[in-house]
Amino acid sequence: MRSVIPFSTGLGQPLSTPGPGSTFPLIGRDQEITAIQQQLAATNGPAGVLLVGPSGIGKTRLAEEVIAQVQDTLSAVRLDSHLAKSVGPSATENHCIQCGGSSADHALVAFLENFAAPAAGSRPRLLIIDDAHYLSPSAVKAVGQLARSRQAKVLLTTQAGVEAPTALQALWKEDHIRRINITRLSPVASQRLACAMSDNRLTHSTAVTLARLADGNPLLLRELVRSVQEQGLLEQRNGLHQLRSGALSSPALYDLIAHRLPPLGTLGREALEMVGLSKAAQLSAIESLFGSEVLVQLEERQLIEVTALGQANDRAPQVRCAHPLVEHVIRQEVPPLRSRRHLRAWADVLDLAALTDQEKTHLAAWHADVGETAPCEILADAVRSSLKFRDFSTATRLAEAHWNNHPSLAVAEEYLHALLGDAAFDRFYSTVESMARKLGAAAAPALARFRIRALLLEENFGKAEEELDCYSGPDRDLLIALSFYRQGRLRECLDVSDSLLRSAAPEQRSEAITLTMLAQCSLGRPADALATFDEFYTDSGDSHQIAQAILEKPTAEELRAIALGHLGRRAEAEKILRDFNSAPEAYVSPFDAQRTLNLGIFYMESGNLHKAVAEFTLHPAFDPSGAAWRQKARIFAALSRSWLPEGDRAQYPVDALGDIPKSESVTYLHIAHAWRAHSEGNEKEVVSALNEAIKEAFRRHQYSDLATAIHNAARLGHAKITSSYWEIPLQGPLLRARLQYAQAVATNDAHLLEQAAMAFSESGTYLYAAEAFAELARLYRRAGNERNATSATSRAHSHLRSCGPVDTPPLRFLSLLTPLSERERTIAILAVRGMSDKEIAERLVISPRTVGNTLYRIYQKAGVTGRKSLRKVLDTCA
Repeated sequence: MRSVIPFSTGLGQPLSTPGPGSTFPLIGRDQEITAIQQQLAATNGPAGVLLVGPSGIGKTRLAEEVIAQVQDTLSAVRLDSHLAKSVGPSATENHCIQCGGSSADHALVAFLENFAAPAAGSRPRLLIIDDAHYLSPSAVKAVGQLARSRQAKVLLTTQAGVEAPTALQALWKEDHIRRINITRLSPVASQRLACAMSDNRLTHSTAVTLARLADGNPLLLRELVRSVQEQGLLEQRNGLHQLRSGALSSPALYDLIAHRLPPLGTLGREALEMVGLSKAAQLSAIESLFGSEVLVQLEERQLIEVTALGQANDRAPQVRCAHPLVEHVIRQEVPPLRSRRHLRAWADVLDLAALTDQEKTHLAAWHADVGETAPCEILADAVRSSLKFRDFSTATRLAEAHWNNHPSLAVAEEYLHALLGDAAFDRFYSTVESMARKLGAAAAPALARFRIRALLLEENFGKAEEELDCYSGPDRDLLIALSFYRQGRLRECLDVSDSLLRSAAPEQRSEAITLTMLAQCSLGRPADALATFDEFYTDSGDSHQIAQAILEKPTAEELRAIALGHLGRRAEAEKILRDFNSAPEAYVSPFDAQRTLNLGIFYMESGNLHKAVAEFTLHPAFDPSGAAWRQKARIFAALSRSWLPEGDRAQYPVDALGDIPKSESVTYLHIAHAWRAHSEGNEKEVVSALNEAIKEAFRRHQYSDLATAIHNAARLGHAKITSSYWEIPLQGPLLRARLQYAQAVATNDAHLLEQAAMAFSESGTYLYAAEAFAELARLYRRAGNERNATSATSRAHSHLRSCGPVDTPPLRFLSLLTPLSERERTIAILAVRGMSDKEIAERLVISPRTVGNTLYRIYQKAGVTGRKSLRKVLDTCA
């Protein structure tokens, strides 16, 4: 149990008050948590950890998460220095609580001096002190003595930039505790946290905006989210929360940074406005307008910062606001005519040839903000840059201005590409019609190509095929291949796309690679997909071809990761997916749904189910395939929840998935329904759903999905219904292991089952490996081979230690010396859930007498006398 003890109360009376950040999940701190846990678990070395970071960075929240995770191994006591500071005497200038005359401080020191080592056989003790820089010298000395004695573990937090007592600093300098610096959240983690704070219903652009303004500070992000909610600045868009355009300008937001904006002179104010409006100002240009002295004053007040100064690279030094929220408020506060005046002055001194693509995008957007049009070459590069980073909202706005001022077919294609990326289909079709009238017959083939693409994205296949019949463009075959793929006609898609790999023009070849790899992975041929990538893929990086692209996602690199995952090379695959998320442009590039989905699947199959659920739920949706990807994420989130123990499962809302249409994810939808039916004890529905999953995957030739369906049928105790599909052609050890597992369980083949278990283990799918070794142990026990059964049980437990909380049928009653059959395990689970014999009989379509007889055999095998004691055996063995 954790105790939270304010210094001013009786130290023997714990207060169970929740921490300030516990309302929201902890996101983006996996490395820090691992480092803290390892240090607290170590038997040698430093006695604990000191967390150092700026205010609002999440030190307290991180400490709370660690407390929750170590409560089974450490006896934790938390001392809340905030309460002590508020009730104790006045603090000195260095914010330490005075000892003299303070009963609270005397009580604290006495408590620390008597915080003795645990009694023999009890858990080691952990002392947590938040904001330890507020401690008095005598309290710091007592903490130091505790750490040096190694009688207990300590976890302290202090605020960066606030001078801590010398004795406290000495603890980490002398290696008595380990210092861990807590830095800003990554852009990806900030976006996910914003979604978690908003019921996971933010649009991508809104999550990106809030994350950028918070600049990795969780506390500031929380206040931003609260501000937009309280001010009513969010509107509904396709069931999601969208920030109104230009809406973030409420007094509440201004109050968040008011302390950063001291009174400035006219020149200083104008310089700060210029920096904020330009977003990233060339240092030489801003100096020519305002002089060095003004900039030095702004820098000393921590309002601006200079980047790339003195660095050995080709980038010219830039000036930007010290915090994104400062920049945002400055931009909102400057009146339009004043902003226009600043723009014209800025354009006069700017070196256009030295601008980066991002700077060109900012400049073009600034022109649009004040009702002017940027120079043609700047506008063109800005549109391409926005498309490259998939910032479709900005791309649409700038592309429209480009089209209105410089109409041409190339500009039209970029504009239409942006509209499709933003899923603005109604606006797209009306724009195509107006473009056809303006550009004439010469542009008809290109515009038809975009119409077909839009129809395929909307899954209007009938209309798309009508248009394709009349279309004779050079990329007709590519569009046909895309149509086949979207309809699930994988072999036909592969026939067309494979031929295009060698015959297509260079600008079409990358799309042919993507389609070929998509079809090959779905057909259970990941080795072929990897060979396609190695032979044909090159990254041209040519942003001028972006508007020609048929497919947006997944990219060939991400498909390579999928292929590697199917081949059992999970570590390589996960690195590729993680490298995308750590890219420096993460604030402007949206979460890719395919990438997020596959990372979640990796976590799920390795047994990290809570992490998988977070991956599937804590990310913003994005269009044009937003609804489809949200549906897939919901399906996999439901699957992950189904594999959790009952108590852990209760943390998440039940999603019946009843509103999800049976589209390309129909196989996994049926699998999820089977697991839900199993949790309800409805075995008839389990078999029905599994048969539908297998039938749909086989009909569509989606052999990778078929292998998954077969594997799940075996995991749910129905391996025999899969016997007709054990010989389907599959590449790679992981996909084949799924079939081997089902066949081995159905035929009691220990040798084949061990092969599957080893393949799961080597691929990093530790949950599946644990299940396979658990089933192997049962086979050996039934055969009377107790030595091998003990070894297999040990290996199952070894793999379970790499998992989080899990509860699946193969793992239940794992350690029983007399194994239960699949039917016995099913009846046992229903019995401990509180069902009567009659209710179990109705669920399993058997007689109550059969249920009673089966329960009698179960009690004998488990060495128990009834349902209550059977529950204890299940909790011990699972």
